[in-house]
Amino acid sequence: MAANIPPPTVMKLSGDWSTNWDTFRGEWEDYALPMGLREKDDEVVAATLRTIMGAECRHVYKHNLNLTAAQQGNATGILDALEHYFKPAKNVIHERYVFGCCKQEDGESIDSFVTRLREKAATCDYGVLRNELIRDKIVLGITDEGTRRRLLRERDLTLVLAVELTDIRIRSMELERQHMDNVNATFRQPVKKFPFATANANTTANSAVDNPNTCRYCGISHGRGKEHCPAYGKICISCGTANHFARVCMKSKRKEGKVHSIETNTDEGNNSTEDVYASECIGAVRAKGQSGLSLCYLIINHSNAS
Repeated sequence: MAANIPPPTVMKLSGDWSTNWDTFRGEWEDYALPMGLREKDDEVVAATLRTIMGAECRHVYKHNLNLTAAQQGNATGILDALEHYFKPAKNVIHERYVFGCCKQEDGESIDSFVTRLREKAATCDYGVLRNELIRDKIVLGITDEGTRRRLLRERDLTLVLAVELTDIRIRSMELERQHMDNVNATFRQPVKKFPFATANANTTANSAVDNPNTCRYCGISHGRGKEHCPAYGKICISCGTANHFARVCMKSKRKEGKVHSIETNTDEGNNSTEDVYASECIGAVRAKGQSGLSLCYLIINHSNAS
């Protein structure tokens, strides 16, 4: 069983030496106990330690510790000397300054941020205030303003509650972002286009002429006789005359100054003048190059009406 226990990770001289040393020494203690190194000769234990500590740490051991021969043969003496080298006497003010400058970095999870705060606070000698100060630093250091406002609404905010609320907020934001990505992906799919007929501006006006069943005064189909025509008695908003709608107004298509024809509408078999319900006025005619009123002759049924 002991042979299957992996050796400790080598001591790294990059990053935070103090944290790296605590990690290495803790792994060494957990390795030495099941391997039975405490019952073995000190020289054997010291040699095992030098083999496991890694090349960088061995360089420090050989050139920076200045150990005597007796100390080099004792694993506990080597560990104490290395700890003094990697963890010198700390400056509490400096440690608290480093802790106070901590802020959540871009892309850093809340768990990683809290872990980093705990590590920095461990060297600040805060005592019983440690958790409260970590809680305050979470509120001050998180990057999301909405999460900060949520935490500030809690009167009895603890470190555990701050971590839970922050984690819930971040998870909900992530779910919302995924939902919006799915919605946007759906709307980005190509839409099949259907051809639509282009409306002709003269379609309505010409429908009365093209379709014999359509009334030329209102533009719709209805029963015979003026009493069925909705345009009867109405004023055209285009030309100002009565008994037809602007959409079928023929006068609006003609140029101003032309003499308009008189149109009549009679039911079959009935030539009564009451059935004449559409009329056009005759515009004023001016001769080119002359001033004043010009006269013209009106011919009705081949007879001079002037």
